[in-house]
Formats: sequence, structure tokens, C-alpha cells
Amino acid sequence: MGKLINLRHLENYGADSLKGLPKGIGRLSSLQTLDVFMLSSHGHDECQIGDLRNLNNLRGHLFIQGLDEVKDAGEAEKAELKNKVHLQYLTLEVGEKEGTKGVAEALQPHPNLKSLCIFHYGDREWPNWMMGSSLAQLKTLYLAFCDRCPCLPPLGQLPVLEKLDIWHMRGVKYIGSEFLGSSSTVFPKLKELSISGLDELKQWEIKGKE
Repeated sequence: MGKLINLRHLENYGADSLKGLPKGIGRLSSLQTLDVFMLSSHGHDECQIGDLRNLNNLRGHLFIQGLDEVKDAGEAEKAELKNKVHLQYLTLEVGEKEGTKGVAEALQPHPNLKSLCIFHYGDREWPNWMMGSSLAQLKTLYLAFCDRCPCLPPLGQLPVLEKLDIWHMRGVKYIGSEFLGSSSTVFPKLKELSISGLDELKQWEIKGKE
């Protein structure tokens, strides 16, 4: 696979029976399309997270699957997601085990990302890049099955967010002003909000900012 140095498009979405990708993909620096980057623990002949390092021409959508196979933040940093500046849509299947914040922290995307999906995030705290202004160009955000998180990040301060979907966040029992963030205007561009599966939610108390 690594000899196909001029390959630009590898469409593998829907290949659900695949458990990993061949190691040589990390050498395909001309690659522009890679639907799903699958991580595996089956051996050294399959891609690890660091094999994303040289794929800086990827664009469109990338789904990173199986991040629970990543041992620590140092390993995740090798992906250098910040350098994938042509990516517009990113989906992270982080992993349900505790202690995944460091891995998620190291996977900070570039600041011009338009769409982000996070599934099965297992930590109680969100990565810092979701707590500030690092996603200033984000228009669409999906959070799903992040069951251990007791609160939502300050999404109200995202200046161009248009669509927000929150599903199955069973750890959230209270939604307050932290959801709005510190900005003087909250959700200025929001057009669509969908919240479902917050089975443990006891109180929703948000006071509008003056």
C-alpha cells in the first residue's frame, strides 16, 4: 500500500468488517480523501495514530475510529491534527474508558474546522480546546454517548454555531450558565438545537445574559 505514493482518494466508508488499515497508508502524503481511519491493536502491520502525521493533504471529512487503542497523549500528539488544515468535518470516536481527556486534548483540530462529532467520550472533563475559543469557525456540533461528563461545555460562546445535537449524555444532571460561556452574546447564529437522552437531567436553569 505504501508504494501508491500518488494515490489521492481512498474511499472506505461502510467497510464495517475492517478492523484496521495497512501500515503503508501513513506514507501516502498525497492522499486527499480517507473516509475512516481505523485504529487497531492487532499488530504492528496495521496503522497506529501516528501514521496520520504526514497526511496533511486530507480534506473534506475524516472519521477516526477506535481511539481507545491509543495509550496516552504523547502517542496521540503524533497525529498532528492541527496541521490538517484542509479538513472541514471531523468525527472522533474517543473511547468509553476513563482517563481519555489527555488523548482528546492532544487531538485538537485546526481552528477553522466547520463540523465536529464526538462519540463515546469516556472522561468526566472536556478537553480544554472545547472550553474556549479554539473552535471559532464551527458551524455544526454533535455530542453523543459521553455518559461520564457531568456538565456540558460552554457552547453558547461559539460565534457561528448553527446546529447543535446532544444525545445520550446520561451523566448530565444539571444545565446552568456554564452552558452559555463567558461571551456577551450567546448562540448568536444557532438555528437548530436537538437534545435527547439526558435521562438523569434534574434541573435546567439558564438565565439570559443582559
